[in-house]
Amino acid sequence: MAPDGSATRSGVGGDVPSGSSEANGPEPRGGLVDPGFALPALERLHASLADRATERSRAFWTGYVKGAPPFLGVPMGSIRTAVAAWWREESIASRSLEDRKALAVAAFDGAFAEHRLAGVLMLAEHLIDDLDAADLPAFAGLFARERIADWNLCDWFCIKVLAAMIRADAQPPGLARAVVDWRHAESLWQRRAACVAFVPLASDGGAHVPELPDLVVTACEALVRDPARFAQTGVGWTLRELARARPGTVVDFVERNLDRLSLEAVRSLAKGLDDGARERLVAAKKAERGGGAS
Repeated sequence: MAPDGSATRSGVGGDVPSGSSEANGPEPRGGLVDPGFALPALERLHASLADRATERSRAFWTGYVKGAPPFLGVPMGSIRTAVAAWWREESIASRSLEDRKALAVAAFDGAFAEHRLAGVLMLAEHLIDDLDAADLPAFAGLFARERIADWNLCDWFCIKVLAAMIRADAQPPGLARAVVDWRHAESLWQRRAACVAFVPLASDGGAHVPELPDLVVTACEALVRDPARFAQTGVGWTLRELARARPGTVVDFVERNLDRLSLEAVRSLAKGLDDGARERLVAAKKAERGGGAS
């Protein structure tokens, strides 16, 4: 279920202080979707998902993703099938765009991981062409309200929603900069998103968004200051992809931040470099930590 290349698959510029309105965005635009429609509709989706659950899948994901909301045990492909059928049967496409967006955001209030992953798929596969920078405050609210608060949900949201929005931005790098502005948010997962949203884009070295390498470095320079494992792995994964196009930029980053990077992060990012640079950076990190860094 995880989109991170290091895990099993199934399936935005200036400094802003933590907690500021620029970091977390203003209040979400628009009103709530009609609860008389939304709540029963979401309950029917939840029932459909529950019907697709298996104990084997539940046990696997419960053991694999720590600190997440509980799992029903529904594979990602089955979540996709359930969402597509529900979208059609409930005539969601006939609702106003505002209602459709609000309904997708409301899906993240579900108690189970699959309910929230369904929200990711609504945004990514049914609404992506209509998403823009004006939707980012509502998305920031998902992190602030801890509706996205584990690596699995965070990374799916980054890869399927944020990266696609950045790629489709008609006036780059505006949306990319807005995402990088999340780097000082209070939530670890929102700060991780400021980096991981660029994983599918970084390896082109700025071919689509010329400013992208500098934006990636800006986001990573903030996140690397956090020693938490999932801050460090977010930096490592993102820089690994940037290294495929801009190895010198990544080597320079490591040399500036060797004392802040975990060994795990150095090993991860070094996978995007040639053998010589990889071995040199890993050895330098081990030496810097007396050979015992983790």
